[in-house]
Amino acid sequence: MASADFDREAYHAAAARGERISFHSLMDFVKNGKEYHERITGALPPREETREMFFGSACHKLILEGREAFADEYKVADGPVNPRTGAPFGRETKAFTEWLATQDKPVVSSDEAAQILLMEKAVRGHEIAGAQLARGRAETPLYFDWCGLPCQSCLDWLTAPNRASAPEVIVDLKTTADIDRFVYQARDFRYIHQLAFYRRAYMANAFCSEPPCCLIVAVERPRANGPAPRCGVWHILAADLDEAEDWLMQQLNALAEAREANDWRDGYEALRTLTLHNY
Repeated sequence: MASADFDREAYHAAAARGERISFHSLMDFVKNGKEYHERITGALPPREETREMFFGSACHKLILEGREAFADEYKVADGPVNPRTGAPFGRETKAFTEWLATQDKPVVSSDEAAQILLMEKAVRGHEIAGAQLARGRAETPLYFDWCGLPCQSCLDWLTAPNRASAPEVIVDLKTTADIDRFVYQARDFRYIHQLAFYRRAYMANAFCSEPPCCLIVAVERPRANGPAPRCGVWHILAADLDEAEDWLMQQLNALAEAREANDWRDGYEALRTLTLHNY
C-alpha cells in the first residue's frame, strides 16, 4: 500500500507550479523551455489527463497496491443505459457526461477493469516481476535538492532487501501496447534517465550508502481477441544510470540558468543542419 499521508494532489501541484522539479517536469523543460515556463506561470493551462494516462494510473493502483486499494480509489461502471439500444451511452454523449459529474470516484469501464485484471495476472505470474512485487512498498514520495534546485520523485515500488545492510530495489512499472517494441518506447521517453533521477532521489534521502538496483517491469495492454498480455523485466546497468545522471545534471543546470536569467527558449532558436542521417 502507498503511504497513507501522501497527498498526491499536492505533490503534482508543486511540480505544476514549478516549486519542485520532478523528472517529468524537467523533461517538459528540456523539450520546450518556453512552454514549460508558460505552464508553471499560468499563461497556458495545465495539460489535461488523457485516457491513456488515466488507464495507466488505474493499472498502477491495482497492480502495485492491490484490489482493495483500487476499489477505494475507482468505481467500475459503464454509465447510464440508452433505453433505445439497451447499451450504455458513449463517453462523448451528454448523458454520460452528466452522469459522470455525479460520481464520487473516477470511473473505470468494465472493459478497462477486465484488461487491468489480465495485466495484473501477467505481472504477478512472471517469475521475476512477481518476486520483486511480493514484498516492499508502493508509491514512496522523496524530496531532495539537486544542482541547487528543489526536486521530488515518487517511486512506483521499493522491493524490501534480502539483508539489512542492502539497499532496496527500485521497480518502475510501465504499460505498453507491444512489448516487442518496448525498448524503443524506453528510448523515446527516456526511461533510463527516469530511473537515474529516482536513484538520485533514493541516495539523497540516505536510505543506504550502496546504490540501489533499478528495474523496469513492462506489461502489455490486452488487445481485443488477442493473446494474453506479456510481461517483461529489464535491469538498468549502473554505468548507464551514471551516464544518464550526468545528462540530467546538465539539464538541471540549464533550468537553473534559465530561472536566473529569466530567459526561456523553445530550443529552435539556432540554425540547424538537416542531413540524410538525422531523420
